[in-house]
Amino acid sequence: MADMKIEDGTVFRNFVGMTPYDFEILRQIIGCKIAQTKRQYRAAVPPFIQLAVTFRYLASGESFTNHMYTRTFKISEQSTSAVIPKVCEALIDTLRTYVNP
Repeated sequence: MADMKIEDGTVFRNFVGMTPYDFEILRQIIGCKIAQTKRQYRAAVPPFIQLAVTFRYLASGESFTNHMYTRTFKISEQSTSAVIPKVCEALIDTLRTYVNP
């Protein structure tokens, strides 16, 4: 993900559906809402990855299982299925003041 942001914004934009700048703004806005505490057996998924997984899922329309197999994010299907709804809820709650659904 970091390489995509550094090399060329268009690669990142094609991957998650937005510019690196817009992605970073959203990460700053909702990062504290989606941050996880450390788990007992493995490290928590960072907000950057949670947001990237969610936007990739929304941009591609693929299933949770396909995201698990792409190895891009290296998180399980169970983690993916927990992260995406949580991030979407945080986005809706946070952006409700900016966008009138």
